[in-house]
Amino acid sequence: SLLAKEFNLAAIAEDRRVAAPGYESVLVDASWTEIIAKHDRKPLWTSDEGHAAAAFISLTSGTTGRPKGIVIDHERMLLRSTFDAERLDGPLLNPLPLSFSASRTHVFSALLQGSGVYLYPLLFSAQQLADTLIAGEAKSLCAVPTIIRNLFELFGERSTPVFSELEALYCFGAPMAPGEKVRAKTSLCANFVQVYGATICGRISALSGSDLDA
Repeated sequence: SLLAKEFNLAAIAEDRRVAAPGYESVLVDASWTEIIAKHDRKPLWTSDEGHAAAAFISLTSGTTGRPKGIVIDHERMLLRSTFDAERLDGPLLNPLPLSFSASRTHVFSALLQGSGVYLYPLLFSAQQLADTLIAGEAKSLCAVPTIIRNLFELFGERSTPVFSELEALYCFGAPMAPGEKVRAKTSLCANFVQVYGATICGRISALSGSDLDA
């Protein structure tokens, strides 16, 4: 009810019926693909003239106060995803929630390039994630500093990367100490990329390679 009021939502799609006033509850239906297949290709609604149609609302993290809801339109999301694109030759593994703007943009970017994306369960151990990476199906990984530190603890100090077949290891979100970045490049993945950005403006910088060493 609070979300509906805060963002003037007409309906919320939910996986179970919740008795709450102020909005229409749309129950997720397992047969939704069959229902969608019967629709024509016209949009369900159109935006007001002069305004781009909203794709979704993205919440800021709230680290500096109350989270703010940022309305992202389709054009903005497309521009952000193509701007963030690195050439990916194989599937991307994403163990982060799509409510996190950095992982969401990176996933869209991979899909726009034609790469596959594996969405990993949100509750996992460092060992489970490592086993998946070592199995070799994914060629790049989205992570946050906590995941990187858990992998450090799992493998200890190393002089060669554990995930030698991984083409790129992207880390988003909170900052990391310089020594941690170098260690990630040395012991986890040779192409470790530290990405800094914000919910409102998307990616701001990416640090990797010799720049990271410097």
